[in-house]
Amino acid sequence: MNSTQKVILFAVAAVITAMLAYPPFQVIDKLNVTHNMGYSWLLEPPRRLGISATVNSQMLMVQIIAVAFLGGILFLASKTIKKKPSESASPTTDASNSLPCGIGGWLLFLCISLTIITPAYAALSLFMFWREVSPFFSNNPDLRTAFHFFVAGSVFVCGYGVYAGYRLWVLKSDAVAKAKTYLWISLCFSVFGTIAFIVMADLPTTGALAYLQTAGIKDVLKGFIPFAIWYAYLKSSKRVRNTYPLL
Repeated sequence: MNSTQKVILFAVAAVITAMLAYPPFQVIDKLNVTHNMGYSWLLEPPRRLGISATVNSQMLMVQIIAVAFLGGILFLASKTIKKKPSESASPTTDASNSLPCGIGGWLLFLCISLTIITPAYAALSLFMFWREVSPFFSNNPDLRTAFHFFVAGSVFVCGYGVYAGYRLWVLKSDAVAKAKTYLWISLCFSVFGTIAFIVMADLPTTGALAYLQTAGIKDVLKGFIPFAIWYAYLKSSKRVRNTYPLL
């Protein structure tokens, strides 16, 4: 990774941070009609007819992915061009050089996801979750405790993901193993973290069922789908095998 690529990564992280601090908002009225409210500071959401706006998470994620994708293109474009092999090189050498290798393609997207997109999305999700449950903290102290443990678990999972992504960036020999470990940890947390939250929060039966039917199922799916995709990629990718020969 050269100095230009480091600047690009820093710029992408800075832009995404700014987008999280000044996100798009929307209001869904009583008739279930969505009104776009433009952009505002995260802690100062706009209001419409007495209704406080919420973050338009879908639009924000599209914007984050677009910035990350553009950053990935610039990252690849700024890669130092190596000297071409001489014409006298053997066919075996030419064949080996033609194999995909190095940080690029879907491997680049995985690195960006682990180090930038996933932590940014997790931070936004935790903030929106806090806005939903914080009004009930005074009447249910167990809910506050459960939320704090859930935040601690999320921070640990994201932190380990950033650590795994960094090792992929710098081409450490154990990077693939660390990435697979992160995927297992993330999957387990998406399942058992949801169950632990319900148990610790001491939710009534109806409340627990409602949570499982909405946020709980979404959390499990959000953990399982990336696990299945990226674990299969790490197992079968030629680029991964060529870049990290010591699996």
